[in-house]
Amino acid sequence: LQSTDQKHIQEQEEDSEIADHIRMVGREGSNLDPEIPEILGNTMEMSHLKIKDVMIPRNQVQILDVGDTVEKNLEITKSCGHTRLPLCEGNLDHCLGIVHAKYAFRSILEENDDFDFKNITKLPAMLNGEELLPVALKRMMKLKVHMALVRDEFGGIDGVITLEDILEEVVGEIQDEFDADEEEVQNI
Repeated sequence: LQSTDQKHIQEQEEDSEIADHIRMVGREGSNLDPEIPEILGNTMEMSHLKIKDVMIPRNQVQILDVGDTVEKNLEITKSCGHTRLPLCEGNLDHCLGIVHAKYAFRSILEENDDFDFKNITKLPAMLNGEELLPVALKRMMKLKVHMALVRDEFGGIDGVITLEDILEEVVGEIQDEFDADEEEVQNI
């Protein structure tokens, strides 16, 4: 009898072989758009990835801090380029909710003198870092959230995951009109 770990590794290798075969068939002259076999292969491989494999680690997560001034938090919201940010008391382990940038700026435009970020937060969804990506995708879609906090085995927060992080595993890097193009390294 095979151990559970050996069986799991064998299943991953078989799925990876199937994914590679799909890509090869796509390159060998099918009438499919060349991107389709690549996406199918990526989807097969995604089924073995865990949230912790693609999440944004906590040291790279931009947060808003309730201890900071409204002006400082608005400047962070404006300059960071993210549409959603965790609102925290000091650090990610004390997250009060997720703030959508458009609601923050809309509230400010309404010239609300007693503006408080806490009034526009949405409770954060919590996912386990060991969950598989397809499970996380289904949960996030069901909860209608674009960002979730990733819990570690001790109840702390390891980082965040976004729908974009998951989708990029399938379709590749997603660039929007605001992302700066990275210049390729040139040999001199």
